[in-house]
Amino acid sequence: MRTKQRIEPLMRRSAFRLAANSGVCGALLIMAHPRRSVRFKPRLILHSPVYPETIMQLREIEVGLEAYECLKSGGLWIPLQSYLAWKERQPQVTIAPVEGCAPVLQDDSRQRALVCPESGRLLLRYRVGHGLQFHLDRSPATGGVWLDKGEWEALKSKGLHIALHLIFSAAYQRQLRTSEYVQRLTVTFRDRIGAADFSRVAEFAAWLVSHPKRRDICCYLLDSLEQGTEPDGAAPNGSQPICSETTRTSPAAGSRR
Repeated sequence: MRTKQRIEPLMRRSAFRLAANSGVCGALLIMAHPRRSVRFKPRLILHSPVYPETIMQLREIEVGLEAYECLKSGGLWIPLQSYLAWKERQPQVTIAPVEGCAPVLQDDSRQRALVCPESGRLLLRYRVGHGLQFHLDRSPATGGVWLDKGEWEALKSKGLHIALHLIFSAAYQRQLRTSEYVQRLTVTFRDRIGAADFSRVAEFAAWLVSHPKRRDICCYLLDSLEQGTEPDGAAPNGSQPICSETTRTSPAAGSRR
């Protein structure tokens, strides 16, 4: 035991001398002192997805939220861990739009696919909705998000910057597609029917949806339209509506009675 205690200091001194003479003291110092470690904060070198030859600069876009900025395009790359750490420090409040109008941004639906600056994979595109016509580009490998110039401010104007991760969920995108379908349907039939008549139809539809007898009303309307009945319910040529009680009873059943 005593021999070992004497040998170890000699080995360390020999290692220091060798390190000083060879100029590779960093590695040998760590070898001589296994418990000593060097701590440092890695700084990523990321190239812009829009201008690959441009190296992005790290800056703080919100208090406690760091992102990489492309000085040439003004776009931002937000790493996933950076965003989640910032979001956890935000107060749990109801999302409400910030006062003021959202910046007017061009529709980027035809923009070419971009490459993730961290993983080198293609970024996937997601619609934002809520009156915003642009897409967000997200890395399927790292979860990082690319924002073009002005898009962070537009998200803040709608209160979506707090729930940025929800935009990429299947439920959000499905709800967005449903909402867009209803909007297209409304525009199409307003143009076909006319604004005044469409307003009356929409008012009637809203009343019908909440009516407890809506199935009977729809049945009457369908029968009336198919048979060409008058508003008072009288069918032409003595015919009966399709959904009337008499037509539901077969002639054979009536003869047996």
